Amino acid sequence: MKCRECRAEMREAVTDFDLVWKGHAVTFHDVPALKCEKCGYTVYRSQVIDLMSDFVDAKIAANQEVPEVMTVEEAAAFLKVSEQTIYSLCKLGQIPSAKVGNQLRVLKQSLMDLLSNKPAPSATTATPATPATAPTEGSEGSRNGT
Repeated sequence: MKCRECRAEMREAVTDFDLVWKGHAVTFHDVPALKCEKCGYTVYRSQVIDLMSDFVDAKIAANQEVPEVMTVEEAAAFLKVSEQTIYSLCKLGQIPSAKVGNQLRVLKQSLMDLLSNKPAPSATTATPATPATAPTEGSEGSRNGT
């Protein structure tokens, strides 16, 4: 193959490849390429570029921060389960949740607790107050001195 810059012969080579991808600096070492013997112009095969792109995307995705408050869709992706599973776990009380508008929200910490087998905090339900019973005569609470 001829170099498109100087028309000299291109040879198989192994090079380093530096790039900035989505704000992240990345260096690949020992990347197969075609390199011009005369001017140094380098060409990378599309399969190599695709592999590097996939690798960088996967690494960036793995390092992205998880939000503290998640939608059902985000929680399902975080746990790698279906959205229906999240709804079911919320309904069973295994994942505490709150409705915001017409959508459920869950805390990342609740999902972490679920994964570490910590029990979900028990839901506090309001129970009607029982009427206080007046102390009877002769009981400890009697105020009439008898």
